[in-house]
Amino acid sequence: MNAFWNEDLMFVAAEPFEDHLILTVEDRVGPNKDEVLGKVIVPLSSVERRADDRPVHSCWYNVQKPSSDDVEPSKKDKDKKFSTRLQLRICLDGGYHVLDESTQYSSDLRPTARQLWKKSIGVLELGILNADALHPMKTRDGRGTSDTYCVAKYGHKWVRSRTIIDSLNPKYNEQYTWEVFDPATVLTVGVFDNAQLGDKGSNGNRDLKIGKVRIRLSTLETGRVYTHTYPLLVLHPSGVKKMGELHLAIRFLNHIDG
Repeated sequence: MNAFWNEDLMFVAAEPFEDHLILTVEDRVGPNKDEVLGKVIVPLSSVERRADDRPVHSCWYNVQKPSSDDVEPSKKDKDKKFSTRLQLRICLDGGYHVLDESTQYSSDLRPTARQLWKKSIGVLELGILNADALHPMKTRDGRGTSDTYCVAKYGHKWVRSRTIIDSLNPKYNEQYTWEVFDPATVLTVGVFDNAQLGDKGSNGNRDLKIGKVRIRLSTLETGRVYTHTYPLLVLHPSGVKKMGELHLAIRFLNHIDG
C-alpha cells in the first residue's frame, strides 16, 4: 500500500512550457486489465528550472480520483477528490542541448539555458557572390532556366538572398555576418529555385532545392579571407549529380585578432 518506484524519466519539453505533465496511478486488477486509481497534473510553467547540477528537492503532490477530463480541476474539486499523495522530483533542465543534427554537422552547440551561454569568440562573415552553370529547373520560352535564391543558416539565424530571375549564372553579391560561440560548428548555404515565378508545373508551389554547401568553421584560419567555388551536389538514385557551382567569400574573425 506504500509503493516505491525510484525511477528517473526524461522528456523533451519546449518553451513556452504551456503543456502539463500528467501521471496516473493504476492498479493491475486482472490480466491485461488496469484500473486508474488517480492522477497528478503538473503545469510545466510551475516546475523549477535548473541550469546547473544542483540537487532537485522532491515534493508531495495530491493524487486526484479520476472524475472528468478537466486538465486543471477547480480547487473545490481537488478538496473533494483527494485520494493519496505521490512524491515526485521534477525539474526543467536547461543544461542540456537536444541536438537535431549529427555532431559532425552541428551548427549550434550551446545549452538551452541562456545563463550558461559563453561569450562570442568571433564573427563569421559570408559573401554570397554568384553561381555558375546551374542546372535548369524550369522551361521558359522553349529554353531551360531558373529563378534562384540562396538561404544561409548558422546557429539559430538564417538569411535569404534576393531572387535572381531567369539566369543560370546569377550574381547575388550579398554579405551577411553571424556571431560565433564555438568553432566546432558548420555554416550551411543552399540554393533554391523560386517556384512562385513562371509556370507551376507538376511541382506546384514548392521551391526546388538545387544544392547546398556545408563549411566547417574549424577548417578556417582566423582573419583569412577564403574565396572558393563550391560544387552543388545532389544525390539521386542514379548517383551523385552536379547541379552547378556556388562562389562564396568567407572569413572568420576572432575577437582577439580583430
